[in-house]
Amino acid sequence: MDRFWGMQGEPLLYEGERQIISADNIKIGGTSKGDSKLKDLNKGSFYVTNVRVIFISIVKKKAKLVGEKYDGLSIFYSDMTNAEKVGPGGRSLKIECQYKTHKFIKKTAARIYFKNIPSDVADEVINRVIESQKDRIEEKKIAPKKKESIQKTQPPPEPQKPDVPADIQYMINELEDEDIELQCPKCGAFIKYKPGLETCPACKEKVKFFAD
Repeated sequence: MDRFWGMQGEPLLYEGERQIISADNIKIGGTSKGDSKLKDLNKGSFYVTNVRVIFISIVKKKAKLVGEKYDGLSIFYSDMTNAEKVGPGGRSLKIECQYKTHKFIKKTAARIYFKNIPSDVADEVINRVIESQKDRIEEKKIAPKKKESIQKTQPPPEPQKPDVPADIQYMINELEDEDIELQCPKCGAFIKYKPGLETCPACKEKVKFFAD
């Protein structure tokens, strides 16, 4: 819905949107980056709904087309970063926001002032912005965390049991770190045996130091 006003300049609302409060003869001003046409807007009507604020102004009284006669802006509470009363007696409402003029135009920062606005209208907007910010904080809190990738780890390989008879193994355990001298069954050389040794250091042949 690019145009949000009807034939008589009344706001056109979305399904489920409802008007809460409004005020006429409101002046608008402010600073905005991008193509927000604040300087072209005159006094207009300010509407507060359950999802946004709407400002509609007559820009060309004699225009026959409704799209040329009226202009304005619409700001959703979800785009507002702050709203507060300012000026003498708090008669102006300042809204800071990331204002999006069109769905195809990048969001731009804006600070917009609505002057001579009734206090109850300003309070309604401020409360709506506060509630919207609370909702955004709660949404961040309950956002599901990314599941950590579970890496399957292979169990460490079981240590190979040396091919040693039980009685010899008992002797090795008793001697602990001491070397055991055995004779190679192939070359006859005496070598220092340690558990797991399968190749004779003398003849370089693969041998069984203990019979099956």
